[in-house]
Amino acid sequence: MAQTQKFIATGRRKTSVARIRMTPGTGKIDINGRSFEDYFPTAPLQNTVLQ
Repeated sequence: MAQTQKFIATGRRKTSVARIRMTPGTGKIDINGRSFEDYFPTAPLQNTVLQ
């Protein structure tokens, strides 16, 4: 059976919690089922996400 890598992380600030799950895939970035361009509309922010 092939072993897949999965990374899980949690970030917190005050009462907010951000969780991320990364698994091998096509390279497409989704946030809550939507494209990351919807959340980061400007080119500098999109470049930061892609780095």
